[in-house]
Amino acid sequence: IIEQFQTASANKVFPVANTYRVPPQTGGRRRRAASSIPANVGLNPMKGAVIKYYLANVDDSTKVEIKVLDDQNKEIRTYSSKDKDGPSVEKGFNQFAWNLFHKELEQPEAGFILWNGSTSPILAAPGKYTAKIKIDKQEVAYPFEILADPNYKVSNADLKAQEQFLLEVAGSFKEIMNTLKGAKEIKTQIAAIQKKTKDSNFIAAAKVVIDSLTKIEEALHQTKAKSGQDVLNFPIRLDDKIAGVFESAASGYVAPTKQVKETYLELKQQVEWQLKKYEAIKKENVKVLNDKIHQLSIPIIGN
Repeated sequence: IIEQFQTASANKVFPVANTYRVPPQTGGRRRRAASSIPANVGLNPMKGAVIKYYLANVDDSTKVEIKVLDDQNKEIRTYSSKDKDGPSVEKGFNQFAWNLFHKELEQPEAGFILWNGSTSPILAAPGKYTAKIKIDKQEVAYPFEILADPNYKVSNADLKAQEQFLLEVAGSFKEIMNTLKGAKEIKTQIAAIQKKTKDSNFIAAAKVVIDSLTKIEEALHQTKAKSGQDVLNFPIRLDDKIAGVFESAASGYVAPTKQVKETYLELKQQVEWQLKKYEAIKKENVKVLNDKIHQLSIPIIGN
């Protein structure tokens, strides 16, 4: 693949050097104008896994895409030059740094209060990785390694265990966020329909769904919290507790402890119970509502 790429085009992609697991303060491309750099000041090398490439010719359609895969060929990150902070597309020499973090979770909407914060980012564990660089329709792949920071006396196995545990905890947090978002959307749609009918049967069925969804929301998130200090008066819920487990397991470079794993397992079971109830509501109660809406022939567009 490498030879075909380099002989078919004047574009060049250079081998990716191994890098130490030292998270940078910032990542991404470097685009600092040469004129803004004092003549007697140098630049530190980019941190992370640095991908270097040379573009012989560039036009408006030129696209660069970089994918990072783990040792199981599973995609970790994808960057595109079409994205705001993606790889640069400039004639000549370019370089882009993967900051060694897994993709961050989508942040909760504004006004969403959490005492323990969010559950990302997660630093990739030491090991073998692959960078796939695609320039327009041509692609090349280079292997590289993330090496453990020698300043920490911890095994690669422990760091891998920490990474995988944090990914699982973050996955549970993401499921909670998706459920809260879905419940809110359903309630919003019901409210819109309620404005179009006074049918008592529909109103009663809608109340059952809304009340059930509200109970799930209140179990997953402290809905009374409107500011960062409100959680002092109102107990945190499952999302905040899951975030707390994440922060505990993410502090330092160590494998997850027995206590933190047991706590997470207990919380995960509670979360899964609420998610099952949510899925049941969508499958059963929401279906009943939809049937009633069809029977009422409520217009989609009112007047």
